[in-house]
Amino acid sequence: MPYRIEEVDSIFEVHVSNPTSRREILQAIQEIAGKDPRKERCDLWYFSNEAIVSLEEYAEIVRAVKSLCPPDMVGNKTALLVSRELQRVAANMYRSDAADLPFEIGVFTSREDALRWLKDGSRAT
Repeated sequence: MPYRIEEVDSIFEVHVSNPTSRREILQAIQEIAGKDPRKERCDLWYFSNEAIVSLEEYAEIVRAVKSLCPPDMVGNKTALLVSRELQRVAANMYRSDAADLPFEIGVFTSREDALRWLKDGSRAT
């Protein structure tokens, strides 16, 4: 499986370690939604150097995520932690596509910065 989910300090950490597909990303999202349907907890997605998600799949991922959002959603933050510049650019494109989701998405290259942002009330940079 190209991902694993861990629960660490009230945060869902999703580790994506290989090239992956929309189906696998959605599977991870659905697994988290099953445990936290109102998104009362934050999530942190780690993308290793090898992790690639096709840009063409972003719009479909956003639509699928939106369909999982209940009307009473709390909508805590999602941080995307990337390890190289191309991933950062792609993650920011996803964040732009997902701007109308009922929760904020931040893109980071540092785990410490991502965790600090998830735990405080600031907006992503």
